[in-house]
Amino acid sequence: MVASQTVQDGALGPLLATALAQRSVRPMRVGAVVGAPSISIALLSPFSAKLYKSVGPRVGLSVAAFVTIACLLSYPLVERTSGWFLLSLIVGFAMAVRWVMGETWLITSAPGDLRGRAVGIQEICIGLANAAGQALIATTGSSGRTPFLACAAVMAGAGFIPLLVRARNPCADLVRVSKPETQTHWPTAVRLALASAFVGGALETGAHAFLPTLVLGKLWEGSSPLFAASVFSLGAMASQLPLGVLTDRIGSERIHLKVSVLLLIVGCALAWTLTAWIGCLFIFLGGACTGCLYTLAGLSIAASSKQVSAGIAKITIAYTLGGFVGPVTIGTMVGVIGAPALGCTVLASGLGLLLVQYCTKPLVSTR
Repeated sequence: MVASQTVQDGALGPLLATALAQRSVRPMRVGAVVGAPSISIALLSPFSAKLYKSVGPRVGLSVAAFVTIACLLSYPLVERTSGWFLLSLIVGFAMAVRWVMGETWLITSAPGDLRGRAVGIQEICIGLANAAGQALIATTGSSGRTPFLACAAVMAGAGFIPLLVRARNPCADLVRVSKPETQTHWPTAVRLALASAFVGGALETGAHAFLPTLVLGKLWEGSSPLFAASVFSLGAMASQLPLGVLTDRIGSERIHLKVSVLLLIVGCALAWTLTAWIGCLFIFLGGACTGCLYTLAGLSIAASSKQVSAGIAKITIAYTLGGFVGPVTIGTMVGVIGAPALGCTVLASGLGLLLVQYCTKPLVSTR
Protein backbone atom coordinates (compact mmCIF):
# COMPACT_ATOMS: atom_id res chain seq x y z
CA MET A 1 0.00 0.00 0.00
CA VAL A 2 2.80 2.40 0.91
CA ALA A 3 4.70 1.60 -2.31
CA SER A 4 1.56 2.39 -4.31
CA GLN A 5 1.20 5.66 -2.39
CA THR A 6 4.62 6.74 -3.68
CA VAL A 7 3.29 6.80 -7.24
CA GLN A 8 -0.46 7.35 -6.96
CA ASP A 9 -0.38 10.26 -4.51
CA GLY A 10 3.22 11.43 -4.32
CA ALA A 11 4.39 11.37 -7.93
CA LEU A 12 1.44 11.22 -10.32
CA GLY A 13 -0.19 14.59 -9.59
CA PRO A 14 2.98 16.70 -10.01
CA LEU A 15 4.01 14.62 -13.02
CA LEU A 16 0.70 15.07 -14.85
CA ALA A 17 0.55 18.79 -14.07
CA THR A 18 4.10 19.41 -15.28
CA ALA A 19 3.81 17.21 -18.36
CA LEU A 20 0.58 18.88 -19.47
CA ALA A 21 2.00 22.35 -18.83
CA GLN A 22 4.90 21.48 -21.13
CA ARG A 23 2.31 20.68 -23.80
CA SER A 24 0.81 24.18 -23.32
CA VAL A 25 -2.49 22.75 -22.10
CA ARG A 26 -4.86 25.27 -20.53
CA PRO A 27 -4.66 25.42 -16.72
CA MET A 28 -8.35 24.54 -16.35
CA ARG A 29 -7.82 21.30 -18.29
CA VAL A 30 -4.68 20.54 -16.32
CA GLY A 31 -6.68 20.88 -13.11
CA ALA A 32 -9.38 18.60 -14.48
CA VAL A 33 -6.88 15.86 -15.33
CA VAL A 34 -5.05 16.12 -11.99
CA GLY A 35 -8.31 16.23 -10.03
CA ALA A 36 -10.02 13.40 -11.94
CA PRO A 37 -8.90 10.66 -9.51
CA SER A 38 -10.80 12.39 -6.70
CA ILE A 39 -14.02 11.98 -8.70
CA SER A 40 -13.46 8.24 -9.01
CA ILE A 41 -12.54 7.92 -5.33
CA ALA A 42 -15.72 9.70 -4.23
CA LEU A 43 -17.94 7.67 -6.55
CA LEU A 44 -16.38 4.21 -6.42
CA SER A 45 -15.21 3.77 -2.83
CA PRO A 46 -18.42 1.87 -1.85
CA PHE A 47 -17.77 -0.52 -4.74
CA SER A 48 -14.25 -1.06 -3.38
CA ALA A 49 -15.74 -2.13 -0.05
CA LYS A 50 -17.90 -4.74 -1.80
CA LEU A 51 -14.92 -5.87 -3.86
CA TYR A 52 -12.96 -6.39 -0.65
CA LYS A 53 -15.51 -8.90 0.60
CA SER A 54 -15.69 -10.77 -2.72
CA VAL A 55 -12.06 -11.10 -3.86
CA GLY A 56 -10.07 -10.09 -0.77
CA PRO A 57 -7.30 -7.51 -0.41
CA ARG A 58 -4.47 -9.61 -1.85
CA VAL A 59 -6.05 -9.94 -5.27
CA GLY A 60 -7.71 -6.52 -5.16
CA LEU A 61 -4.53 -4.60 -4.30
CA SER A 62 -2.52 -6.46 -6.94
CA VAL A 63 -5.12 -5.86 -9.66
CA ALA A 64 -5.30 -2.16 -8.70
CA ALA A 65 -1.51 -1.88 -9.00
CA PHE A 66 -1.43 -3.50 -12.43
CA VAL A 67 -4.32 -1.32 -13.65
CA THR A 68 -2.28 1.71 -12.58
CA ILE A 69 0.74 0.34 -14.49
CA ALA A 70 -1.34 0.00 -17.65
CA CYS A 71 -2.47 3.61 -17.29
CA LEU A 72 1.07 4.86 -16.63
CA LEU A 73 2.33 3.16 -19.78
CA SER A 74 -0.59 4.62 -21.76
CA TYR A 75 -0.14 8.28 -20.78
CA PRO A 76 2.83 8.95 -23.15
CA LEU A 77 0.97 7.22 -26.00
CA VAL A 78 -2.15 9.42 -25.75
CA GLU A 79 -2.11 12.85 -27.36
CA ARG A 80 -5.54 14.21 -26.45
CA THR A 81 -6.15 15.76 -23.05
CA SER A 82 -9.51 14.01 -22.87
CA GLY A 83 -7.65 10.69 -23.07
CA TRP A 84 -5.48 11.70 -20.11
CA PHE A 85 -8.63 12.63 -18.21
CA LEU A 86 -10.08 9.17 -18.84
CA LEU A 87 -6.86 7.48 -17.75
CA SER A 88 -6.85 9.58 -14.58
CA LEU A 89 -10.40 8.43 -13.81
CA ILE A 90 -9.24 4.82 -14.09
CA VAL A 91 -6.24 5.52 -11.85
CA GLY A 92 -8.66 7.06 -9.35
CA PHE A 93 -10.59 3.78 -9.20
CA ALA A 94 -7.32 1.94 -8.51
CA MET A 95 -6.54 4.48 -5.78
CA ALA A 96 -9.96 3.90 -4.19
CA VAL A 97 -9.33 0.15 -4.16
CA ARG A 98 -5.88 0.62 -2.62
CA TRP A 99 -7.21 3.07 -0.04
CA VAL A 100 -10.22 1.07 1.16
CA MET A 101 -8.74 -2.42 0.91
CA GLY A 102 -5.34 -1.50 2.33
CA GLU A 103 -6.69 0.24 5.41
CA THR A 104 -9.37 -2.38 6.04
CA TRP A 105 -6.79 -5.15 5.81
CA LEU A 106 -4.49 -3.37 8.24
CA ILE A 107 -7.22 -2.59 10.78
CA THR A 108 -8.68 -6.11 10.74
CA SER A 109 -5.27 -7.80 10.89
CA ALA A 110 -3.64 -5.73 13.66
CA PRO A 111 -3.99 -6.93 17.28
CA GLY A 112 -6.39 -4.81 19.30
CA ASP A 113 -3.76 -3.56 21.75
CA LEU A 114 -1.43 -2.53 18.90
CA ARG A 115 -3.91 -1.30 16.30
CA GLY A 116 -3.40 2.41 16.99
CA ARG A 117 0.36 2.09 16.72
CA ALA A 118 0.07 0.07 13.51
CA VAL A 119 -2.14 2.72 11.90
CA GLY A 120 0.15 5.49 13.17
CA ILE A 121 3.23 3.85 11.66
CA GLN A 122 1.34 3.37 8.39
CA GLU A 123 0.46 7.08 8.26
CA ILE A 124 4.11 8.02 8.86
CA CYS A 125 5.16 5.71 6.02
CA ILE A 126 2.53 7.27 3.77
CA GLY A 127 3.91 10.74 4.49
CA LEU A 128 7.41 9.53 3.63
CA ALA A 129 6.06 7.84 0.50
CA ASN A 130 4.54 11.11 -0.71
CA ALA A 131 7.91 12.81 -0.31
CA ALA A 132 9.64 9.90 -2.06
CA GLY A 133 7.24 10.18 -5.01
CA GLN A 134 8.02 13.85 -5.46
CA ALA A 135 11.74 13.06 -5.19
CA LEU A 136 11.29 10.42 -7.87
CA ILE A 137 9.88 12.98 -10.29
CA ALA A 138 12.61 15.46 -9.39
CA THR A 139 15.18 12.78 -10.25
CA THR A 140 13.68 11.48 -13.48
CA GLY A 141 12.27 14.78 -14.75
CA SER A 142 8.83 15.18 -16.26
CA SER A 143 9.61 14.95 -19.98
CA GLY A 144 9.17 11.92 -22.20
CA ARG A 145 8.45 8.38 -21.10
CA THR A 146 11.15 8.02 -18.46
CA PRO A 147 9.17 9.28 -15.43
CA PHE A 148 6.15 7.18 -16.39
CA LEU A 149 8.34 4.08 -16.76
CA ALA A 150 9.96 4.76 -13.37
CA CYS A 151 6.53 5.07 -11.74
CA ALA A 152 5.40 1.86 -13.47
CA ALA A 153 8.46 0.03 -12.09
CA VAL A 154 7.59 1.09 -8.55
CA MET A 155 3.99 0.01 -9.04
CA ALA A 156 5.14 -3.39 -10.35
CA GLY A 157 6.79 -4.05 -7.00
CA ALA A 158 3.67 -2.84 -5.22
CA GLY A 159 1.57 -5.26 -7.29
CA PHE A 160 3.53 -8.36 -6.29
CA ILE A 161 3.94 -7.59 -2.58
CA PRO A 162 0.29 -8.35 -1.56
CA LEU A 163 0.46 -11.74 -3.31
CA LEU A 164 3.41 -12.74 -1.12
CA VAL A 165 1.58 -11.97 2.13
CA ARG A 166 -0.09 -14.82 3.94
CA ALA A 167 -3.08 -14.17 6.21
CA ARG A 168 -5.43 -16.51 8.06
CA ASN A 169 -8.59 -14.78 6.88
CA PRO A 170 -7.74 -12.15 4.25
CA CYS A 171 -11.40 -11.24 3.66
CA ALA A 172 -12.18 -10.52 7.31
CA ASP A 173 -14.38 -7.46 7.76
CA LEU A 174 -14.51 -7.53 11.56
CA VAL A 175 -12.02 -6.60 14.26
CA ARG A 176 -11.50 -8.47 17.49
CA VAL A 177 -12.45 -6.52 20.60
CA SER A 178 -10.73 -7.89 23.69
CA LYS A 179 -13.09 -6.00 26.03
CA PRO A 180 -16.72 -5.85 24.82
CA GLU A 181 -17.44 -2.89 27.11
CA THR A 182 -15.00 -0.76 25.08
CA GLN A 183 -16.86 -1.34 21.84
CA THR A 184 -18.34 1.77 20.22
CA HIS A 185 -21.90 1.83 18.90
CA TRP A 186 -21.81 1.62 15.09
CA PRO A 187 -23.84 4.81 14.32
CA THR A 188 -21.67 6.72 16.77
CA ALA A 189 -18.52 5.45 15.14
CA VAL A 190 -19.76 6.50 11.71
CA ARG A 191 -20.77 10.01 12.81
CA LEU A 192 -17.48 10.69 14.57
CA ALA A 193 -15.48 9.18 11.73
CA LEU A 194 -17.27 11.10 8.97
CA ALA A 195 -16.93 14.39 10.80
CA SER A 196 -13.23 13.83 11.55
CA ALA A 197 -12.41 12.68 8.02
CA PHE A 198 -14.26 15.58 6.40
CA VAL A 199 -12.62 18.20 8.63
CA GLY A 200 -9.24 16.54 8.21
CA GLY A 201 -9.47 16.60 4.42
CA ALA A 202 -10.71 20.20 4.41
CA LEU A 203 -8.04 21.55 6.74
CA GLU A 204 -5.17 19.61 5.21
CA THR A 205 -5.89 20.67 1.64
CA GLY A 206 -6.85 24.20 2.60
CA ALA A 207 -3.79 24.71 4.79
CA HIS A 208 -1.39 23.54 2.10
CA ALA A 209 -3.09 25.83 -0.40
CA PHE A 210 -3.29 29.01 1.68
CA LEU A 211 -0.67 28.83 4.45
CA PRO A 212 2.19 30.11 2.25
CA THR A 213 0.31 33.24 1.22
CA LEU A 214 -1.73 34.00 4.35
CA VAL A 215 0.89 33.46 7.03
CA LEU A 216 4.23 33.97 5.33
CA GLY A 217 4.06 37.73 5.04
CA LYS A 218 3.32 38.15 8.76
CA LEU A 219 5.73 35.58 10.19
CA TRP A 220 8.61 34.67 7.93
CA GLU A 221 9.14 37.55 5.57
CA GLY A 222 11.93 36.79 3.12
CA SER A 223 11.92 32.98 3.66
CA SER A 224 10.70 30.24 1.32
CA PRO A 225 6.95 30.43 0.51
CA LEU A 226 6.61 26.72 1.30
CA PHE A 227 8.17 26.95 4.76
CA ALA A 228 4.84 27.30 6.59
CA ALA A 229 3.33 24.35 4.68
CA SER A 230 6.43 22.28 5.49
CA VAL A 231 6.05 23.00 9.22
CA PHE A 232 2.38 22.01 8.96
CA SER A 233 3.25 18.72 7.20
CA LEU A 234 5.96 17.95 9.74
CA GLY A 235 3.45 18.34 12.56
CA ALA A 236 1.00 16.02 10.80
CA MET A 237 3.60 13.29 10.40
CA ALA A 238 5.14 13.67 13.85
CA SER A 239 1.78 13.22 15.59
CA GLN A 240 0.94 9.80 14.18
CA LEU A 241 2.89 7.43 16.39
CA PRO A 242 2.12 9.22 19.70
CA LEU A 243 -1.52 9.26 18.62
CA GLY A 244 -1.44 5.51 18.01
CA VAL A 245 0.09 4.83 21.42
CA LEU A 246 -2.50 7.00 23.20
CA THR A 247 -5.37 5.45 21.27
CA ASP A 248 -4.28 1.96 22.27
CA ARG A 249 -4.26 3.05 25.91
CA ILE A 250 -7.32 5.29 26.37
CA GLY A 251 -9.45 4.87 23.23
CA SER A 252 -10.23 7.14 20.30
CA GLU A 253 -13.28 8.95 21.76
CA ARG A 254 -11.30 10.71 24.48
CA ILE A 255 -8.63 11.77 22.02
CA HIS A 256 -11.33 13.17 19.72
CA LEU A 257 -12.30 15.56 22.49
CA LYS A 258 -8.72 16.66 23.17
CA VAL A 259 -7.98 17.23 19.48
CA SER A 260 -11.16 19.30 19.07
CA VAL A 261 -10.25 21.54 22.00
CA LEU A 262 -6.73 21.94 20.67
CA LEU A 263 -8.16 22.98 17.29
CA LEU A 264 -10.01 25.82 19.05
CA ILE A 265 -6.75 27.06 20.56
CA VAL A 266 -4.84 26.73 17.28
CA GLY A 267 -7.60 28.53 15.37
CA CYS A 268 -7.48 31.50 17.72
CA ALA A 269 -3.69 31.61 17.54
CA LEU A 270 -3.57 31.47 13.73
CA ALA A 271 -6.16 34.22 13.44
CA TRP A 272 -4.28 36.54 15.80
CA THR A 273 -0.62 35.45 15.80
CA LEU A 274 1.74 37.64 17.81
CA THR A 275 5.30 36.57 16.94
CA ALA A 276 7.05 34.38 14.38
CA TRP A 277 8.08 31.64 16.81
CA ILE A 278 4.65 31.42 18.42
CA GLY A 279 3.11 31.27 14.95
CA CYS A 280 5.51 28.48 13.97
CA LEU A 281 4.55 26.51 17.10
CA PHE A 282 0.83 26.78 16.44
CA ILE A 283 1.19 25.88 12.76
CA PHE A 284 3.05 22.75 13.88
CA LEU A 285 0.24 21.99 16.37
CA GLY A 286 -2.36 22.65 13.68
CA GLY A 287 -0.65 20.13 11.42
CA ALA A 288 -0.53 17.63 14.29
CA CYS A 289 -4.27 18.01 14.96
CA THR A 290 -5.18 17.80 11.29
CA GLY A 291 -3.00 14.74 10.81
CA CYS A 292 -4.73 13.07 13.76
CA LEU A 293 -8.24 13.53 12.39
CA TYR A 294 -8.24 10.99 9.56
CA THR A 295 -6.32 8.49 11.69
CA LEU A 296 -8.90 8.90 14.44
CA ALA A 297 -11.66 8.38 11.88
CA GLY A 298 -10.24 5.00 10.91
CA LEU A 299 -9.71 3.98 14.53
CA SER A 300 -13.30 5.01 15.38
CA ILE A 301 -14.52 2.63 12.69
CA ALA A 302 -12.30 -0.09 14.14
CA ALA A 303 -13.76 0.53 17.61
CA SER A 304 -17.19 -0.55 16.37
CA SER A 305 -15.72 -3.99 15.47
CA LYS A 306 -17.94 -4.51 12.40
CA GLN A 307 -18.48 -3.37 8.80
CA VAL A 308 -14.92 -2.09 8.63
CA SER A 309 -14.66 -1.96 4.84
CA ALA A 310 -17.97 -0.06 4.52
CA GLY A 311 -16.85 2.37 7.22
CA ILE A 312 -13.48 2.97 5.57
CA ALA A 313 -15.28 3.61 2.27
CA LYS A 314 -17.48 6.22 3.96
CA ILE A 315 -14.58 8.12 5.52
CA THR A 316 -12.68 7.94 2.23
CA ILE A 317 -15.54 9.76 0.53
CA ALA A 318 -15.81 12.27 3.41
CA TYR A 319 -12.07 13.01 3.31
CA THR A 320 -12.14 13.47 -0.46
CA LEU A 321 -15.14 15.81 -0.33
CA GLY A 322 -13.49 17.75 2.49
CA GLY A 323 -10.43 18.19 0.29
CA PHE A 324 -12.66 19.98 -2.21
CA VAL A 325 -14.78 22.00 0.22
CA GLY A 326 -11.87 23.18 2.39
CA PRO A 327 -9.96 25.30 -0.17
CA VAL A 328 -13.22 26.70 -1.59
CA THR A 329 -14.42 27.74 1.89
CA ILE A 330 -11.11 29.26 2.94
CA GLY A 331 -10.75 31.04 -0.39
CA THR A 332 -14.21 32.54 0.00
CA MET A 333 -13.47 33.68 3.55
CA VAL A 334 -10.18 35.23 2.46
CA GLY A 335 -12.15 37.49 0.14
CA VAL A 336 -14.38 38.53 3.05
CA ILE A 337 -12.15 38.80 6.12
CA GLY A 338 -8.62 38.50 4.72
CA ALA A 339 -5.68 36.86 6.52
CA PRO A 340 -7.59 35.56 9.60
CA ALA A 341 -9.64 33.28 7.31
CA LEU A 342 -7.55 30.16 7.90
CA GLY A 343 -7.54 30.58 11.68
CA CYS A 344 -11.30 31.18 11.73
CA THR A 345 -11.85 28.04 9.63
CA VAL A 346 -9.79 25.98 12.07
CA LEU A 347 -11.73 27.49 14.98
CA ALA A 348 -15.07 26.67 13.33
CA SER A 349 -13.87 23.12 12.60
CA GLY A 350 -13.04 22.56 16.27
CA LEU A 351 -16.47 23.85 17.31
CA GLY A 352 -18.15 21.60 14.75
CA LEU A 353 -16.33 18.51 15.99
CA LEU A 354 -17.23 19.32 19.59
CA LEU A 355 -20.88 19.66 18.55
CA VAL A 356 -20.84 16.28 16.80
CA GLN A 357 -19.31 14.64 19.86
CA TYR A 358 -21.88 16.26 22.14
CA CYS A 359 -24.76 15.07 19.97
CA THR A 360 -23.44 11.49 19.82
CA LYS A 361 -22.27 11.25 23.44
CA PRO A 362 -25.33 9.36 24.74
CA LEU A 363 -24.61 6.59 22.21
CA VAL A 364 -21.03 5.98 23.32
CA SER A 365 -20.53 2.99 25.60
CA THR A 366 -18.98 3.74 28.97
CA ARG A 367 -15.28 2.85 29.16
